[in-house]
Formats: sequence, C-alpha cells, structure tokens
Amino acid sequence: MKIVICHSNRNLISRLLARPLASSHTVSLCLQPTALHACVAENEPHLVLLGGDNLAVPPKALEKALRKLGFHTRILVVSNDCENTRLDAIWFTLQAFTRCYAPVEHDQQHYTVLGEIENQEIFDVSAPESVWEPPAQENRFLALLEAATREHLQSKAYLKAALATQRNFQRDWSLAVVRHNPLAYHWRTQLFRYVGALTHYVPGVETQCLPLPYPAARGMDLLPHALPDAGRYAHGAAQWFGLPTGVARALTKAAETKVDMGNLAPVVGFLGGWTNYVREASVAHFKVMDACVREDLTQLRSLRATRQTRNHQRIFAVWWQLPEFMEATDALQKLVGEFRRGRRSNNGARFESFTEFMRLQGSGPQPEGQAPAPFRNN
Repeated sequence: MKIVICHSNRNLISRLLARPLASSHTVSLCLQPTALHACVAENEPHLVLLGGDNLAVPPKALEKALRKLGFHTRILVVSNDCENTRLDAIWFTLQAFTRCYAPVEHDQQHYTVLGEIENQEIFDVSAPESVWEPPAQENRFLALLEAATREHLQSKAYLKAALATQRNFQRDWSLAVVRHNPLAYHWRTQLFRYVGALTHYVPGVETQCLPLPYPAARGMDLLPHALPDAGRYAHGAAQWFGLPTGVARALTKAAETKVDMGNLAPVVGFLGGWTNYVREASVAHFKVMDACVREDLTQLRSLRATRQTRNHQRIFAVWWQLPEFMEATDALQKLVGEFRRGRRSNNGARFESFTEFMRLQGSGPQPEGQAPAPFRNN
C-alpha cells in the first residue's frame, strides 16, 4: 500500500518508519504543505498522514482542503506524542485497506490541472496566454457571428454527419493500427472533416468545396496517399484565419502526412489524438454559437453554470484565439447584442475561393507554421 506523510515532527516520522510493518509499504514524504496537492495527485496513496505543530499550514486546514477537492484517499491527522501502539495500528489498518471503484461525479464548479516542469516546479497548465489585442478579438468574434447568419444550420448538419462517420468507422480505424493496415490513416481524413466543420465560419470560404463529412460513396471509400485538395482547402482556411501556435503546427504536420506503412503506429496515434481534440473544439464551437444565435440569450448567459458549459466556452475561445472571452460570458453577450443592432467586423478580408486557392497553391503542400492572416495583429 502507499502512504504520503506530511508531518513536521521528524522524530515521529522516524519512529513510524521504524515499526516492523513499515517495510511492506511504499512511503512518500512531502515536507512542504504547498506541494501536498500535487504530491497526493501524483502518488495516488491509500492514506495521507498529516500532523505536527510546525507546518506552515495547520494539519486540519490541509485536511479540509484535500476533502474539499475530493481526493479519493483516506486522511489521518496524527499528533507529535502518538504512542508506538498507535503507530503500529496505522500500518495494520493501511494493510487492510481496499479500494472500491465506482463512477465519480466530477466537480462541476472547479477543475484545475497541475503540471511539473524539469526543475519540478508545479504550475497550472490550464492558464491561457493572451495573443490578440481586445479590438482584434472583437473583430474575430463579429466575423464568426456574421458567418453564423449564413452557415450555422448547414454547418451543424455537417458536424452531425461527421460525428456519425466517426461513430460508424472508428472501430475499424483503431483495429487497423493493431493489424498494421493502412486503413488507420483514415484518422487523417476524419481530422480534416472536423477542421471543415469549423472553417464554415471563416469569411469567404467556399463551403461547398470543403471535405465531405462522410465517404464519397456508401459502398466505397478512397485512401489517397496525400491529403486531398478539399482537406488542404479546409486547412488553408483555418491557417489563414489564425490558429493557436501549437494547433497550427500540429495541423500542418497532419496535412503533410502521407500514408507510410513503415511509420504507421506513431503517426496514426498523433492523428487520432488531434482528431479527437478538433472534434471537441467543433462540438464546443456549436454549443457556443447555438447560444449566440438564439433569440433568447438565456442559454448564452448560462454558459458559466456548469463545468461542462464553461469548458465549451474555454475550448471555443482557445480555438478562435479569443482569450478576452475565455471566462467572460457578459462580454460575449454584449457583443452579440451589438451585432444584432448592426455592428460588424472592421475587417472585410475574405479567404479565397477553392479555384483561386488551388491556383495559388499548385500541387505543393501547405507552408509550415502559421500563414500571415488579415485577422492577426500586426
């Protein structure tokens, strides 16, 4: 069994570890209360032992914080003068612990992810980075609203069809990885279907030339060596409008991926992971835009009500690079109101037609990185 000890009395810790049953358990010492949450999360102990008069944070306060976060572990506060018989009882009790597993209701109001970098510093990996100035973000969001007036219903139907395609075929695509079958590269095709769902909202895109959200025929499909032109068009439009740097690099890598049986497993793993991320971004986008186009803005105001709807808003803001709207539902509501009263984006730039895109691109791949886009800051 595993135990995490956060106790300021070194003598008690030495006595506890000297008891006969101690050697049959795994012990992790956490002498800094500020690192306790990360230590418990990393080690997943059966028991957390707290105590001591010299901790920077009182043991009862640490216990309260752990229970508030809902850690799935037992917690015990032990005084400095604990007798040896009680210390033995701790090891006996720990040895008898069993875990019972059941579905867990996650915290609907708060969710934080801690990460560890090379020097073991703990930090919040979910902290957003601001890339765009607020006026540019408003222009981007207004452009999305304007596209919604034309494309929302059609693009929702497109996404529904793409989601159904993944449900119907993902078992075959996943088994193909194990069987070393090139069919696994259909994850690349599916990835750019979801990109296509989102690029319905890029100004000027010729939506009828985006990838089909399903195979071209019910009884036949094609796996081309390189990404087809429709997928390249969706990728080019997304890059033109502007994407987060990490997403832009990943999509460029995916767009340049060719069927390669010698490198199937790692490449397909990469494609499958990014397919699922862009699927989540697509679903979040339509949840937020559904709320924006409704005549009654109650649904928009309620985006902050649960963890799931808050995450939809955050994913939406990350994909479209709108950090000012990451948490601010009132700001979204204000801009939607101004849009309905006639306000439009100050940027009238539009992406090229499919024919023009193909003329400019020729038969070569998309350029690396993120292409300069009129909606980006100068």
